[in-house]
Amino acid sequence: MQTATATKTARTFNPPDPGGDRRPSGASVQIPDPPAAPEELFNIAVAAINKRFKMGTLERLAIERPDLAAEIARAMDRVEITWRESGPVGSPAFKLALRTWYDLVILAIDYFEDGKK
Repeated sequence: MQTATATKTARTFNPPDPGGDRRPSGASVQIPDPPAAPEELFNIAVAAINKRFKMGTLERLAIERPDLAAEIARAMDRVEITWRESGPVGSPAFKLALRTWYDLVILAIDYFEDGKK
C-alpha cells in the first residue's frame, strides 16, 4: 500500500499553463530572471516612487523633518557609491542601498499623505 502511494505521488506533474508557460517539466522549478543592471533597478524604484510622489515633498520634508531628509540624502549617497562599485550587475550592497533609499522616500511620502506633522 505504501509503495502504491509513493508511485502515485512520484507520477504527479504540473502541466504548463495555457498562457504559454515555458518552464521545463516539473513546473515547480522557477527559472530566475537574468541579473539586472543597477540602472534598470534604479529606474524601477524611481518609477514606483513617481506614482505616489507629490511636488514639494522633499522641500517640505527638509523643513518639517530635517532628520528624515538628512537620512534620505545619506541613503542616496550610499546608492551612488555602491552603484559605482557594482559593475554591470546590481550587487547585493547596491540592492540593499537602493531598497533603503526607496523605503525612506516612501516613508516621507506616507508621512505627508497621512497628514502627520
